[in-house]
Amino acid sequence: MKSIQIRLLGLTAIALSCFNSPAPALARSFELPGHLPDHFPEAIAPNQSAQNSATSDFPLPADAENVTQQPGSGVGGSVNFQTKLTLPAAIEFYRKNFTVKGLEERTANTAITEATFSLVFEGSSNGLVVVVQGVNLGEKRNVNIRYEKLN
Repeated sequence: MKSIQIRLLGLTAIALSCFNSPAPALARSFELPGHLPDHFPEAIAPNQSAQNSATSDFPLPADAENVTQQPGSGVGGSVNFQTKLTLPAAIEFYRKNFTVKGLEERTANTAITEATFSLVFEGSSNGLVVVVQGVNLGEKRNVNIRYEKLN
Protein backbone atom coordinates (compact mmCIF):
# COMPACT_ATOMS: atom_id res chain seq x y z
CA MET A 1 0.00 0.00 0.00
CA LYS A 2 2.82 2.36 0.90
CA SER A 3 4.57 1.70 -2.44
CA ILE A 4 1.38 2.68 -4.31
CA GLN A 5 1.21 5.95 -2.36
CA ILE A 6 4.85 6.68 -3.13
CA ARG A 7 4.29 5.98 -6.84
CA LEU A 8 1.21 8.22 -6.91
CA LEU A 9 3.13 10.97 -5.13
CA GLY A 10 5.97 10.63 -7.67
CA LEU A 11 3.58 10.76 -10.63
CA THR A 12 1.86 13.81 -9.16
CA ALA A 13 5.22 15.56 -8.74
CA ILE A 14 6.16 14.78 -12.35
CA ALA A 15 2.80 16.03 -13.62
CA LEU A 16 3.06 19.26 -11.63
CA SER A 17 6.61 19.90 -12.80
CA CYS A 18 5.37 19.91 -16.39
CA PHE A 19 3.46 23.14 -15.72
CA ASN A 20 6.70 24.97 -14.93
CA SER A 21 8.76 23.61 -17.83
CA PRO A 22 9.09 25.56 -21.07
CA ALA A 23 7.16 24.49 -24.14
CA PRO A 24 8.82 21.99 -26.45
CA ALA A 25 11.28 23.40 -28.99
CA LEU A 26 8.92 22.72 -31.88
CA ALA A 27 6.20 24.91 -30.38
CA ARG A 28 8.65 27.73 -29.63
CA SER A 29 10.04 27.74 -33.17
CA PHE A 30 6.63 28.12 -34.83
CA GLU A 31 5.97 31.60 -36.21
CA LEU A 32 3.03 33.09 -38.03
CA PRO A 33 3.75 34.49 -41.49
CA GLY A 34 4.52 38.19 -41.52
CA HIS A 35 2.06 39.07 -44.29
CA LEU A 36 -0.84 37.70 -46.24
CA PRO A 37 -0.42 36.76 -49.90
CA ASP A 38 -1.31 39.41 -52.48
CA HIS A 39 -3.27 36.97 -54.64
CA PHE A 40 -5.98 34.52 -53.71
CA PRO A 41 -6.64 32.11 -56.59
CA GLU A 42 -10.44 31.92 -56.32
CA ALA A 43 -11.12 35.62 -55.90
CA ILE A 44 -11.20 38.50 -58.35
CA ALA A 45 -9.76 41.87 -57.48
CA PRO A 46 -12.17 44.44 -56.00
CA ASN A 47 -13.70 46.86 -58.52
CA GLN A 48 -13.17 44.36 -61.32
CA SER A 49 -16.30 43.33 -63.20
CA ALA A 50 -17.48 39.99 -61.88
CA GLN A 51 -19.38 39.16 -65.07
CA ASN A 52 -16.18 39.29 -67.14
CA SER A 53 -13.72 37.82 -64.65
CA ALA A 54 -15.44 34.98 -62.84
CA THR A 55 -17.02 31.91 -64.28
CA SER A 56 -20.05 30.89 -62.31
CA ASP A 57 -23.16 28.79 -62.72
CA PHE A 58 -24.97 31.70 -61.14
CA PRO A 59 -25.72 35.16 -62.56
CA LEU A 60 -23.77 37.96 -60.85
CA PRO A 61 -24.61 41.67 -60.84
CA ALA A 62 -22.19 43.82 -62.86
CA ASP A 63 -20.88 45.53 -59.70
CA ALA A 64 -20.12 42.29 -57.78
CA GLU A 65 -16.89 42.64 -55.77
CA ASN A 66 -14.75 40.25 -53.75
CA VAL A 67 -16.20 37.29 -55.62
CA THR A 68 -15.13 33.97 -54.14
CA GLN A 69 -16.19 30.60 -55.46
CA GLN A 70 -16.10 27.34 -53.56
CA PRO A 71 -16.20 24.04 -55.41
CA GLY A 72 -18.94 21.68 -54.41
CA SER A 73 -18.32 18.96 -51.87
CA GLY A 74 -20.56 16.35 -53.43
CA VAL A 75 -23.59 18.63 -53.35
CA GLY A 76 -22.67 21.60 -55.54
CA GLY A 77 -20.65 24.79 -55.50
CA SER A 78 -21.22 28.24 -54.07
CA VAL A 79 -20.29 31.83 -54.81
CA ASN A 80 -20.05 34.71 -52.34
CA PHE A 81 -19.70 38.42 -53.17
CA GLN A 82 -20.61 41.97 -52.19
CA THR A 83 -22.75 44.37 -54.24
CA LYS A 84 -24.15 47.87 -53.93
CA LEU A 85 -27.59 46.65 -55.03
CA THR A 86 -30.21 47.24 -52.35
CA LEU A 87 -31.79 44.12 -50.87
CA PRO A 88 -35.02 44.62 -52.87
CA ALA A 89 -32.97 45.15 -56.06
CA ALA A 90 -30.91 42.00 -55.39
CA ILE A 91 -34.10 40.01 -54.76
CA GLU A 92 -35.59 41.27 -58.03
CA PHE A 93 -32.32 40.57 -59.88
CA TYR A 94 -32.31 36.91 -58.82
CA ARG A 95 -36.03 36.36 -59.26
CA LYS A 96 -35.78 37.69 -62.83
CA ASN A 97 -32.56 35.89 -63.77
CA PHE A 98 -33.51 32.49 -62.39
CA THR A 99 -37.04 32.67 -63.83
CA VAL A 100 -35.53 33.38 -67.28
CA LYS A 101 -33.35 30.27 -66.81
CA GLY A 102 -36.49 28.21 -66.17
CA LEU A 103 -36.18 27.91 -62.39
CA GLU A 104 -39.18 28.35 -60.12
CA GLU A 105 -39.10 30.03 -56.70
CA ARG A 106 -40.18 27.87 -53.76
CA THR A 107 -42.15 30.59 -51.99
CA ALA A 108 -42.64 28.37 -48.93
CA ASN A 109 -38.90 28.82 -48.29
CA THR A 110 -38.78 32.56 -49.01
CA ALA A 111 -37.80 34.73 -46.04
CA ILE A 112 -37.35 38.49 -46.38
CA THR A 113 -36.66 41.02 -43.59
CA GLU A 114 -35.33 44.58 -43.61
CA ALA A 115 -31.76 43.29 -43.23
CA THR A 116 -31.74 39.83 -44.88
CA PHE A 117 -33.32 37.65 -47.52
CA SER A 118 -33.35 33.97 -48.43
CA LEU A 119 -34.73 32.61 -51.70
CA VAL A 120 -34.87 29.01 -52.96
CA PHE A 121 -35.28 28.06 -56.63
CA GLU A 122 -36.09 24.63 -58.07
CA GLY A 123 -35.55 23.25 -61.55
CA SER A 124 -31.79 23.30 -62.06
CA SER A 125 -30.42 20.70 -64.48
CA ASN A 126 -28.36 19.04 -61.72
CA GLY A 127 -31.48 18.28 -59.64
CA LEU A 128 -30.38 20.52 -56.77
CA VAL A 129 -32.10 23.67 -55.56
CA VAL A 130 -30.41 27.06 -55.77
CA VAL A 131 -30.32 28.99 -52.49
CA VAL A 132 -29.71 32.75 -52.62
CA GLN A 133 -29.14 34.57 -49.33
CA GLY A 134 -28.25 38.20 -48.73
CA VAL A 135 -27.50 40.41 -45.76
CA ASN A 136 -27.23 44.19 -45.50
CA LEU A 137 -23.71 45.33 -44.54
CA GLY A 138 -24.42 49.06 -44.63
CA GLU A 139 -23.06 50.48 -47.89
CA LYS A 140 -23.00 47.03 -49.51
CA ARG A 141 -24.86 43.76 -49.37
CA ASN A 142 -23.22 40.34 -49.03
CA VAL A 143 -24.80 37.67 -51.22
CA ASN A 144 -24.21 33.91 -51.13
CA ILE A 145 -25.56 31.58 -53.81
CA ARG A 146 -25.20 27.82 -53.64
CA TYR A 147 -26.61 24.50 -54.72
CA GLU A 148 -28.23 22.37 -52.03
CA LYS A 149 -29.96 19.03 -51.90
CA LEU A 150 -33.46 19.10 -50.46
CA ASN A 151 -34.39 16.32 -48.08
